[in-house]
Amino acid sequence: MEIRNVVFDFGNVIIDWRPHLALEHLFASEAEMDRILRDIGFYEWNLRLDGGLDPEAGLEEVRRDRPAHAEIFEVYIRRIDRAHSRLVPGTCDLIEALHANQLRLFGLTNANGLGVQAAKRTASPIHLMEDVVVSAEVGLLKPEPEIFTILLQRNDLIAGETLFVDDSAANCAAAEAMGMWAHQFSSATALEDELLRYGLLVRGAL
Repeated sequence: MEIRNVVFDFGNVIIDWRPHLALEHLFASEAEMDRILRDIGFYEWNLRLDGGLDPEAGLEEVRRDRPAHAEIFEVYIRRIDRAHSRLVPGTCDLIEALHANQLRLFGLTNANGLGVQAAKRTASPIHLMEDVVVSAEVGLLKPEPEIFTILLQRNDLIAGETLFVDDSAANCAAAEAMGMWAHQFSSATALEDELLRYGLLVRGAL
């Protein structure tokens, strides 16, 4: 069956999500930052934001439960654009080329509203997408199958005509279980090769 639709994850596919860029002035190194963020549960907290926790409610929670580290969470939210300020090389060019070839384009991202708006400011080709399903808005996270159902039903997409691009193997497996095609993203070069094999791009078009 012909692929007519391409769905993109955002983090580590379009946007090189780097919390360190928002927090670098608080730590001596990125390695130190990563260790401390893991120790204080930052990544779990951020995932809860992606699942629908309101950012201000999340900050009130850390002020109450982890006051010694609250500044880290507050600075991250205040400087969230910086964490989303770098592009994954090449992906935006592919999105523009697919749009020029009249593919329907969509987004499906585990993210909160602030992060999505920051991503849109960095990656203008996101605006070429007809719809973006944001986990925080629907209260579901990939790889839950229901979030794929929302994407397909909301946009009248046929799963077998839809290619899903994500850096997570679990998310790609979930998409395939829904009947979609999937590509586990490692680089724009590898994705371009896959798009060429599917006949969605013409070599030398970029």
